[in-house]
Amino acid sequence: MKAVKETPGVGHFAALGGLNFVTFATKPNSGTIFCQLKPWDERETLAEQVPGILDVLRKNIAAAGVKQANVNLFTPPPIPGVGQTAGFTMEIEQQQTSDDVKAFEAVVNNFVAEASKHPAIGRAATYYGAHTPSYSVTVTVKSARKWAFR
Repeated sequence: MKAVKETPGVGHFAALGGLNFVTFATKPNSGTIFCQLKPWDERETLAEQVPGILDVLRKNIAAAGVKQANVNLFTPPPIPGVGQTAGFTMEIEQQQTSDDVKAFEAVVNNFVAEASKHPAIGRAATYYGAHTPSYSVTVTVKSARKWAFR
């Protein structure tokens, strides 16, 4: 939040822990910060226009030393209601039966790195990570009652 606060052109922001902005899924290892820019007449320099703000945010986030997180910046979609962000979505499917999630993560990360090199794409991102644990929990009425009164 400090990186956002120190960015010229940003008027206000709201941080939401646990929310993935792109999928609107809630996960304890996700977070979203919504930024409201200052009014147009207060943003006179190129650094205070959207491309400049994004550049400054990237530099501020890098300088903040965030190492164990994927930080992605998104602008609103050009056509409201067509998606949450500008751009497109693609899915990569693991067709092997080895279920080696770390090997699949390497394939996904390599694909994203190569896609980011393409000038028409600019910057690709993924939310897949083999290092993020997932749990499946079955809760019955009986077990819920048992734990509710402890």
